[in-house]
Amino acid sequence: MLDPRLCLRRHIGDMANGVRERTVILQKLVGINWDTTPKSLRTVYASFIRPMLEYANSVLNVASRTPIGKLDRVQNAALRLIMGALRSTPMAILEPASGCELLSFRRNEQTVLAQARYLRTGEGTPVSPWQRILPHNAVDKEGVSH
Repeated sequence: MLDPRLCLRRHIGDMANGVRERTVILQKLVGINWDTTPKSLRTVYASFIRPMLEYANSVLNVASRTPIGKLDRVQNAALRLIMGALRSTPMAILEPASGCELLSFRRNEQTVLAQARYLRTGEGTPVSPWQRILPHNAVDKEGVSH
């Protein structure tokens, strides 16, 4: 799954395809007259689709922008279904209205938290080699970003 340049194209492509398959279920829920509300559809998204989009988030931060854009487009399609919006609806309006955060924001947040966990571990643990690699000025031992 890893390529030599670490752009993660194949891995992200597989993730996007899996999310598209799960989005079909969301389409079916929207299409059936079950009186689904945006809140209930957002719950389905948050519990069934978003975890797949966020799998290995801290690793995805090193990927190039082009493959990451695939994940953003899949999320955008799901948010349009949830809100019943047209394809022409700007994402700057749709994301706050749906109550879902940007994937890039969540990815950065989870990366900082992972880095803080690595820095808090003691010497002699399996992650102690990371303490020498990660920049110590990014996050201190309490997890506060500088």
